[in-house]
Amino acid sequence: MSRKHSRSVAGTLCALFIGVALIASVSPAFAHHDDSGTANSNISMVYKARKGKFVGTVTSGNDNCLATRTVKLFKARTGKLAGKATTGAAGGWSIAAKKNTGKYYSKVVAADYTLDSGTDSYGNVWVHELLCSGDKSGTVTTNR
Repeated sequence: MSRKHSRSVAGTLCALFIGVALIASVSPAFAHHDDSGTANSNISMVYKARKGKFVGTVTSGNDNCLATRTVKLFKARTGKLAGKATTGAAGGWSIAAKKNTGKYYSKVVAADYTLDSGTDSYGNVWVHELLCSGDKSGTVTTNR
């Protein structure tokens, strides 16, 4: 390899490296994710025969994991979806029991929340995220 060609290749590689570094410093695609961690979630469920509905609560050590969580009710024997609800601000939920008898369980779906985000003085995007774990309740029997 000639000395001239060697300098040309080195110059091209250097320019390429600088170009990638510049793109990374201004592109939102290279956002810095500061995962704030995972918070455990638990779900409880009971059947209220008088009201004809399943009620329960999602609890967590992190208050961000309580509201707007998706809860699904399943028939235990078949695993068929029997209902769906969204938790309230304190984690409470209810699903009507549409004349069904048998055994049921509920699940709270895992959720990923963006707690905060922004751009630093260099144009780099940063994101603080929280993963709220999912959980499955025990089985509850209805005798309607």
